[in-house]
Amino acid sequence: MAARPSDKYIPLYIVAFFAVIFAVNAVFVYLATSTHTGVVTEDAYEKGLDYNKTIELVDKQNESGIEGQILVEDGYIIFKSIMLEADVTAYITRPTQDGYDYEIKLLGDKGYFRGKANFPMKGQWEIRVVAKWQENQQTQQYQKSKRVVVN
Repeated sequence: MAARPSDKYIPLYIVAFFAVIFAVNAVFVYLATSTHTGVVTEDAYEKGLDYNKTIELVDKQNESGIEGQILVEDGYIIFKSIMLEADVTAYITRPTQDGYDYEIKLLGDKGYFRGKANFPMKGQWEIRVVAKWQENQQTQQYQKSKRVVVN
């Protein structure tokens, strides 16, 4: 049987097939190395080892009966609680992007603390409020988190 004229292109088809595979893989490698690093939590191993301590602190906080409320109104972060006096700090993080995290002191007393929030962009933000106070010559701590959408 005689060879067809198109048979002479078969080696070229094989080379083209592997060239396309190589090009697609090169694009994937570039995207994988130039975008998100995959690191979500710094020092994840150490934090994992301390997880039992974290659980104890959460249980202690729940048993204390202290409650708090986080509000965002007119550009201010407001924290309401039964704590009359405390050193209150709000940690504002952007869960979708690094580099925009900051913290502010919330000032006030008698259970009402507030501070001016300057969100650099619209979108989703995580607010974690940490209140510390002295009780029986020991530092006590209360934490509360809230995710908000800034328009």
